[in-house]
Amino acid sequence: MRFLIRLLDLFYYLKGELIAKITHKKRLKKDIEFLNSLGLDLSSKNLKLRKSRNVESSVESKNLKSKNLESKNPKSSKSPPKILICEVNNFHLETLGSIAFYFHSLGFLVDILARKEEEKILQDELKSLKVNISAINISALNLGDMLKKLDSISLSKYDFVFFNTMILSLSTQIHILNLVNPKPKYGLLGIYHTIGDIERFGDFKNYEEGRYFALRAMKYKNLKLDFLSCSVVKIADFRTDSKISFGLESNGESKPNFKVESKLESRIDKQAEHITFLSIGFPIFHRNFRRNLYKIVRTLRPKNPTKEPMKIPRFILIGRNKLEINPKFSKYILSFGNPSNAELESILRDFKPDFIFGFYDKFAHRHYLSQCTSGMRSFSLSYNIPFVINREFGVAFGFSDENAIFYDNDASLGIKNAINLSPKDYQQLCKNLSFLNKNLTKESIQNLKTHIENIKNCTK
Repeated sequence: MRFLIRLLDLFYYLKGELIAKITHKKRLKKDIEFLNSLGLDLSSKNLKLRKSRNVESSVESKNLKSKNLESKNPKSSKSPPKILICEVNNFHLETLGSIAFYFHSLGFLVDILARKEEEKILQDELKSLKVNISAINISALNLGDMLKKLDSISLSKYDFVFFNTMILSLSTQIHILNLVNPKPKYGLLGIYHTIGDIERFGDFKNYEEGRYFALRAMKYKNLKLDFLSCSVVKIADFRTDSKISFGLESNGESKPNFKVESKLESRIDKQAEHITFLSIGFPIFHRNFRRNLYKIVRTLRPKNPTKEPMKIPRFILIGRNKLEINPKFSKYILSFGNPSNAELESILRDFKPDFIFGFYDKFAHRHYLSQCTSGMRSFSLSYNIPFVINREFGVAFGFSDENAIFYDNDASLGIKNAINLSPKDYQQLCKNLSFLNKNLTKESIQNLKTHIENIKNCTK
């Protein structure tokens, strides 16, 4: 049976790859027409990274600009550094607050550039992180105006431009450096959400200069990226009163305050009727997901509720589209489609999930093992909700038996172990997860600081 499932997975994978290849030219033409309508001058021939565009913003031009600025303003070297953080897509906004926090912690003045239609989502994201939003300037523009701004000479006032995503996703994927040529003082920084895209787009020069990060420490072929975890604690946490706020050193520089006020009231108690599991995003749309979930419900639901005191598992599914659930399982499984930030927080408050769960498939989701990171990892860390996860994926994501519930082959066993966890053990699991995230936040800030210092030293 497992062999047949793998065979079907391979079939659907190859079918998808073939369709994507056949339709690529047509989709690319459509994307180019759309971008040209925004005022860009593109053709399919110039959508490979042009080295001249990257080199143009490297050492010579940056030193020249730095000298010009210093000659006009001798005190400019003492002024706070400035960063422009940019997200050209209408997704990945959930990481912007953490990125802003890291730079703010290093003493940067922070500006954020995002799509006009995502302005409210971005504001909610910053508020959820207890970021002083008045100290951060948000520019929300349509995509065309964003790209024009990123090509503007006015970027020379920034030390860096940070791209939260290096790829613009339309019908196809287009590297941001094929669309704009930003020229801040020290060049660009950015996140590759899929490390293999560095090789795919030939973006080796900036990679070799140490300008890129991943969401976790990543090695792939000959590529290696340090991490920015993007998992700063959310104050919307419905179980803890955890906050990370900005503090000031005696020299006036900002630094993160890692004092966490934590009540950690365990929701797993003798009176609880349900133990709630939450899953978000792409993995829930794998064709075997519902079948596996139904099997788990059949296995774990009490056969005789009046005689069996076992807690009832409840599963909350959140995706871009609402997942249709068999009515027989509607008592145990609820699905929500594309909730806003406010709606998501309402779901969290109403259902108070005890665990994040992920039925990651070793074939369909193998990219999570080697090239990228599931957004559920950051969600687990930010909201301090322990993961129930396949051991191989859990280890790849940086978790351990001390801060997550692992299972090997039988997902129902992992869910059962989570249900049977005592309140004391659950509380310890949450404390261990919080400790892990605090360390990841500190390391993220240090990684960013180290890369910035190395780049600046190389451009003196």
